[in-house]
Amino acid sequence: MKNIVFIADYFYSDYPGGGESNNEELIKILIESGHDITKIHSSKCFESTIEENTGSFFIIANFSHLSELSKEALLNEFYVIIEHDHKYLLSRNPAEYPDFKVPKKEIVNETFYKNAIRVFCQSTFHKDIVNRNLKLPNLESLGGNMWSEEILDYIKQLNEKYPVETKKEIYSILNNETEHKNTNGSINYCKDNKFQYEILNFFEVKEFLSKLAQNKYFAFFPLTPETLSRLLVEARMLNVVPTTKENCGAIYEEWYSLSGNELVDRMRTKRMEIANKIMETIK
Repeated sequence: MKNIVFIADYFYSDYPGGGESNNEELIKILIESGHDITKIHSSKCFESTIEENTGSFFIIANFSHLSELSKEALLNEFYVIIEHDHKYLLSRNPAEYPDFKVPKKEIVNETFYKNAIRVFCQSTFHKDIVNRNLKLPNLESLGGNMWSEEILDYIKQLNEKYPVETKKEIYSILNNETEHKNTNGSINYCKDNKFQYEILNFFEVKEFLSKLAQNKYFAFFPLTPETLSRLLVEARMLNVVPTTKENCGAIYEEWYSLSGNELVDRMRTKRMEIANKIMETIK
């Protein structure tokens, strides 16, 4: 058993986003495995916070609000980084550069990444982009995301309720105000091709999945590289056919050829594979 300090910009109780959902499942499994977890928001993590927890193991998730002094203090501790995007770049968008290769002057936090025991990337696609820019030996791909057992069971229930032959000939589009998620691009794609579409708002996970399950297609054209894209995986688990770009990490994983309940079962095993990778590093 270890004392683990989990640092993140936001936790699931603050905002139920994809990264936060993934982190929440990891925290649950770590607690179930007997570890003591202290959750600290990066904006409230100071040098004194690090000193008070010296000797603990640190897991760093999103750290946009972590001060430079806190990063320096962490260099003297044991820590891993669970990378959800590209925080080694000023812009956090490698798509602005040919082949995702960023000029050296645009790279930040290099020492912080280099000193980590492991930098866990979300997919092989994600790891490759990070490696092009940092060239570090401590990079490792998790090759997937973590969903709760409850949500995976719920997806199976939806597959029974909305089998493929009953789905409507409609494209689902996520209503997201974040520019790089490119909601307008998906709308224009459907308009240009005269496809019927429905814009789905995200209020609650189960409500969203239920609406997604009822339509046959899903359009998603992100403007920045998606390190994995939980949305694509959820669509495929629901037997929904995604139309997307080649900049989504999920499409390069070996399990992406699966769909429906087969993929649900694969994500169930992947859940523990990811947790075990991280726990082995903690040991």
